[in-house]
Amino acid sequence: LLTDNDDPEANLNYGLARSAEGGHEKSKVWFEQAIDIAPSYAYAHQELGTQQLFAGNPEIAFEHSSAAVALNPQSPVRFNIYRDMAIAKQSMGDLEASVEWGCKAGQAPFDQVQNLVVGLCCNHIKGNTTTAESLAARIKGTFPDFAWEKVYGTSMMGDAGKGMVEAILAQYNI
Repeated sequence: LLTDNDDPEANLNYGLARSAEGGHEKSKVWFEQAIDIAPSYAYAHQELGTQQLFAGNPEIAFEHSSAAVALNPQSPVRFNIYRDMAIAKQSMGDLEASVEWGCKAGQAPFDQVQNLVVGLCCNHIKGNTTTAESLAARIKGTFPDFAWEKVYGTSMMGDAGKGMVEAILAQYNI
C-alpha cells in the first residue's frame, strides 16, 4: 500500500489483514476504499458485507453481499455469501427471505459448519425435513465435537436468532 494506494487488491488485502487481527471496524475502511477504486470488485463487496454483519448493519451487509453475487454469480465462495445473506435477512426480520438464502447456503458441496448449520435450520423451517436430516448427519459425521457456541459468526445473529438455531439443532440432537 505504501507504493500504490489506488490498487484495489492491495486495499482488500490490507482489510483482510485487519480483519484477521480482529479489527472488523478498521477492515471496513479498506474494503470500502477497494470498492471506491473498483466498484465491480466482487470480493471486496463480499468481505465488506461480512464485516457489516459483524458490525450489526444487516441492510448494508445484504446490499454488498447481493452485489458480490450479482458481480460473480459462480464465485467458489457463493455459498458463504448466501449464508451471510440469510443471516442478514434474519436480522432484518425477513424470515422468509432468510430461509430461501439459507437453503442455498446448505447446498454447498463442501463441509463448512456455518453453512451446514444455516442450511439445516432453514430447511427445517421450510419443512424440508429429509434435507435437514441429511445436513444434520453431515454435521455429526464431519464435526463430531461440534459445539454451537464455538461457531464463528454466531454473534451476528442476535439473541432471537441464536435461540432459534439452538432449538432447531436440539431437535436433531446436535
